[in-house]
Amino acid sequence: MSVKIKVSYTTDQELMEVIKLLAPMLRNVKVKPQKGKFKRAYISQDVEGKA
Repeated sequence: MSVKIKVSYTTDQELMEVIKLLAPMLRNVKVKPQKGKFKRAYISQDVEGKA
């Protein structure tokens, strides 16, 4: 199973903290250009097991 997460942040340090927490399951991180006040990143995760 796969999970997609949208992260809004203002500093790169905030994004690095989120990535560090999710690191064991991360598959892909895409950083998009800033629009407005917040920067955006899209994270894909692989989740094992049954829900």
